[in-house]
Amino acid sequence: MVRTIRSLAPAVLPRADGRARGKGVGVALFRAAVRWALSKGCRELKVETQNINVPACRFYERMGCRLRTVNRGAYPDLPHEIQLLWYKVLAPREAALG
Repeated sequence: MVRTIRSLAPAVLPRADGRARGKGVGVALFRAAVRWALSKGCRELKVETQNINVPACRFYERMGCRLRTVNRGAYPDLPHEIQLLWYKVLAPREAALG
């Protein structure tokens, strides 16, 4: 079942190629997602990653996200992967970030 929460924007962010890391690509994509969510009237952003993607976890934390949900067994075909859901409360001032 898919439930839409009007004030929550789920974000699908591509994984940065290793050669692009440290060049601001991820930050630019994340800020674009924040601006888009704010333009739609959302007050919170949700992103998903897995426990095996430590660089992404560190990135989302640096971007101000907080880990709120840990789902073991979310991926039946990948029993060693744990779903992590990160949330960021959005502030209107972030719309001005470039």
